[in-house]
Amino acid sequence: MLAQIGDEINQKWDNADTVIIHRISKLDTSDIAVVIAGSTPHRKDTIEASSYAMERLKEIVPIWKKEH
Repeated sequence: MLAQIGDEINQKWDNADTVIIHRISKLDTSDIAVVIAGSTPHRKDTIEASSYAMERLKEIVPIWKKEH
């Protein structure tokens, strides 16, 4: 699903390179779970593509949270 989001970004923004990482393991509340790194020729496009990636991740990636 993360690769699909990367493909969507490549279709929407020219010359975009994106890496999306979602950690899977036991995490504390304050731990960073998602990292999105992007590069485009224009800063505004990078910010928009990163925001798009986060929203799509929330929509389509099956992430289950379990409290311990």
